[in-house]
Amino acid sequence: MSSTRRESDDIDQMMTDLLALMGAHEGNGLDGTMRGRLLANADRIREIAQACVHTREYASHNAPITERFRAAMDATEEPADNLMFAWNWMMRMITSAHEISTVHVATRVIMPIVARYLPDNKSGSLTVH
Repeated sequence: MSSTRRESDDIDQMMTDLLALMGAHEGNGLDGTMRGRLLANADRIREIAQACVHTREYASHNAPITERFRAAMDATEEPADNLMFAWNWMMRMITSAHEISTVHVATRVIMPIVARYLPDNKSGSLTVH
């Protein structure tokens, strides 16, 4: 198995493990509960995001998807919790995907966006880059 394929499988497994830990597969739509779960799993999210930025999908699709994300965020009328907006946007893209390749691209490009909106471990401030 090539190292690229192994890294892709690793990201898929890390994401599966994260979703299982968070109970996201159970369809819990309570943003407050989900936000708490995201914060509790911040280190895992950062680890997945770090792995994602080294993928071919990230290199190929980062700019256009990030632009679509910013446009979607700008189109919201109310100030959003950026962390929850990013997480929910990624989950919508994943759950509405018709092909596994779309799931891979969504995960590998949007998970780093989600990680940007996690509070910094030390100060509690956001680490948006």
